[in-house]
Amino acid sequence: MAPLNIFILGGTGYVGGTVIVDILKRGNHEITALVRSKEKALALEALKLGSLNVVLGTATDAAVVDSCVQEADIIIDTYDSDNVEGTAVLLGACKKRFDNTKEKVTLIHVSGCAVLKDEAMGKFASETIWDDTDVDKLAQLPPTQPHRVVDLQVLEADTEGYVNSYIVIPGAIYGHADNLLSQAGIQRDTDLGPRMVIDHVIALAGTPAAIGGGFNLWPWVHVEDVSTLILTILDNLESAPHGREGYYFAENIEITWGWVAAMVAKYMGTPFADVRAFTKEEVARFFPPPNDALVPLMAGNCRYRGTRGRALGWTPKYDKDHLERDVARLTASKIQA
Repeated sequence: MAPLNIFILGGTGYVGGTVIVDILKRGNHEITALVRSKEKALALEALKLGSLNVVLGTATDAAVVDSCVQEADIIIDTYDSDNVEGTAVLLGACKKRFDNTKEKVTLIHVSGCAVLKDEAMGKFASETIWDDTDVDKLAQLPPTQPHRVVDLQVLEADTEGYVNSYIVIPGAIYGHADNLLSQAGIQRDTDLGPRMVIDHVIALAGTPAAIGGGFNLWPWVHVEDVSTLILTILDNLESAPHGREGYYFAENIEITWGWVAAMVAKYMGTPFADVRAFTKEEVARFFPPPNDALVPLMAGNCRYRGTRGRALGWTPKYDKDHLERDVARLTASKIQA
């Protein structure tokens, strides 16, 4: 692939930082990273990564975003899957670029699997399984679903013809980001799912419990596998579908939330035969406002299969055994803290 100018939003985040490191390993692309923290921007510049340019700003800094977009061949947006205002700023810059040059820019946007969640409240495992090739079914998702409003903004830009959009939808992301950015203290793991489960089981003295009993199923995926899916799309832009057909589900593991709680109990040395449901009092305790908004997300089913990425050659490598080892690692570190 010819050298490209890649603009990354959220470049010091869990996914964005991993993507930057993986692209830098290739050594043939120019990267511009939007960083909102002055401290992190200076730390990133201090690493003197030759093909990496650091720009200080947020996704709503219109002048900064516009300047970066005008120079970009590819935009990878890992900033915030619910940032309606920031997405409008980004797409406005893309539209301006197209009006001036008549050239479309490629936009790879990272969304989230909660866009598919149901209202199980942890009480059952759904039989509904989505597939990223079922575009007619995906088109029926209502705008009330999490992340959907931003996804619709991106899809509309593709329909209007000034971007080629690719929407990556990862499951619950886990895994330790061990790279030059994390080692410099710039990038940190934000694997919220396993960390919250661990905190709750520890708070209950090793009793495994989950919302509604944790029978609901979710896809899980390692942060490195999310990054390799993004790079797989990048490597196959000439053949990879975009727009309405440009959904790419990132998944490699399917488990119940109760399974995670049981694994935490196991590695605390207090295994139980069954996972029980949180009491109403425990839900209020563990999910005070504004975190109460997480309850229907974590308690819903979200089952899907990533067909498109695999058809392009994406091969996720982290499996359920690795996830269990990672839960064990996180549990031990939390207990020792």
